[in-house]
Amino acid sequence: MFFMMRRWAFCIVVFLLPLSNCHAKKPKLASELSSNENEEVVKIEGLTDDEKTCSRCRWAARALRKSLGEKLPKKARDDSERRKILTRAALDASQEKDKVCAKRRFPEKIRERQERGSDRIAFSDGDEPQDAHVRYREISEGMEGVIDRLISECDIIMTSLTPQITARAEKFTERVEEFSVATAFTDRWVCHRMTGLCPKEDFPEYDEDEEERDDEL
Repeated sequence: MFFMMRRWAFCIVVFLLPLSNCHAKKPKLASELSSNENEEVVKIEGLTDDEKTCSRCRWAARALRKSLGEKLPKKARDDSERRKILTRAALDASQEKDKVCAKRRFPEKIRERQERGSDRIAFSDGDEPQDAHVRYREISEGMEGVIDRLISECDIIMTSLTPQITARAEKFTERVEEFSVATAFTDRWVCHRMTGLCPKEDFPEYDEDEEERDDEL
């Protein structure tokens, strides 16, 4: 016990050490995380396979919601055909500023944070208030490269999921009474149900169109 206390004290004091060095359990790579076995997962090629893959996917899901929030006016959200057409147009946008993964949809500064309940490290907005119960580390070098990778991997994910995203925009109200971008395109749907890039443990709440299954209780 004495030596364990010394180890944790050392990690707290030497804050510039990699966050994962303070944990005995090695963080899992994206390819080792438990995928969703209840739906057909889209295999996405070209992503970096490391402990931050899930976090990059969640930033992609956030960019998708921002884009569709701009492109889908409220009056169009009750019409499934218009939702499908406008969603596909957003995914196929050619002008840089209109693309789902446009740089303007990502923060200018990010930091690393230690996720609660796991040894994985995620990215958070550098301008967001810090949680007193979460450990953070500033990125002192290569910030532009880190953000560029968020954007490039967002592009890969969106390109790979274009048919699924378009179909969901059209058919979401077949199982849910009201369509909204926030409930249709959650992090859980993009990063767990469709891609398996994040484990189900990251999402304790089901999506609105899901039914609880006894094997997941």
